[in-house]
Amino acid sequence: EIAENKQNIFRGDVIFHGKDYDYDVVVKVEIKDGKVVKVTDHATREQLDKSKYAGPNLFYWNLFLEEKGFDRFEGKTEIKGVDAVTNATASTDGVKQAILKAFENAKREAKSKDKDVNKDTNKDKTESNSGK
Repeated sequence: EIAENKQNIFRGDVIFHGKDYDYDVVVKVEIKDGKVVKVTDHATREQLDKSKYAGPNLFYWNLFLEEKGFDRFEGKTEIKGVDAVTNATASTDGVKQAILKAFENAKREAKSKDKDVNKDTNKDKTESNSGK
C-alpha cells in the first residue's frame, strides 16, 4: 500500500482479495476531506489474469468498467447505499471493500499526521520555554 496525506488528501493503492471470486481488486483511491474524489483501476486486470476464473471474472469486471462503476462512489463519504452495477455485483462489492479500506487508511493517516503536528507543537513550546 502506498499512502500519501497532504492537506487532508489521501491517495493510495488499495487491495481487496475477494475469496468468493478468487482475484484481487486493486484500485487507486483519492479521498479529500472525508469524501471519495476519484477511484481508478490500478492493477485489477493483471490480478484477473492470474485467477482460476479469469474468463467469467474478466467479463464482469469489464461490465463494471463499461457501466462507469467507479463514478458511483465519487463524492461519497460512505459506501452504504451505493447500488451495484447490474450483473457485476461481485465486482462492485470488491470495489466497495477496497474503498472501505481506503477510508480506514485515510483516517489512520490523518491521526498520524495530527500526532506529528502535536509533537512538533509541543516541541516548539518546550524549546521556547527553555530559551527563557
